[in-house]
Amino acid sequence: MEVEQPVVYDEVKDKAVVDSKLLPPKLNNSINKIIIKEGYNSYELEHKQFCTKGGSYLGDLYEIDVKGVTKEGVKEINIFVKNIVQNEENLKILSIPNAYKTEMFAYKELYKVFNELQDEAAIPLQDRYKMVKSFEECNSEAIILENVARKDYKTVHRMDVISLNYAEVAFTAVSKISCTIIRNEGVETIVF
Repeated sequence: MEVEQPVVYDEVKDKAVVDSKLLPPKLNNSINKIIIKEGYNSYELEHKQFCTKGGSYLGDLYEIDVKGVTKEGVKEINIFVKNIVQNEENLKILSIPNAYKTEMFAYKELYKVFNELQDEAAIPLQDRYKMVKSFEECNSEAIILENVARKDYKTVHRMDVISLNYAEVAFTAVSKISCTIIRNEGVETIVF
């Protein structure tokens, strides 16, 4: 029996190559909209596609860096994209576009609800539920997010067991959401 071996994200990232070919057309269009919305007068775009060795069967993964000049000065944005794989075999197993729509819902709509609840409950900024920034240009073929790996967040292999510390932090974050909802329903005192 063959068992999948963990792949260290940083090693995969370092082996990713700057792709000289164009991004998929719909993704390229979305990135161009982001560049316009961010107000770039001139820019350089670099993108890398990752070989995940089977670790991401629902999408091709890209790192896209936009460096340039806006009217405010020099600016750089780092983007992470999961772009749908057009693979007939995968489409027989599940609806990948529906999976993308569900994930997009969490990043775009559910996040707004969490923020509104936290605003209503007057939760201090440092105690709020944190979520990766998503771009409005997300669609049913591409999940477009801020690349938090550039802010020293770590991506671990999907088959690795999480640490106890990570589990505690994750449980606390989920608890904060529940407590925010309870607090908005009239309970005054909540202690973590």
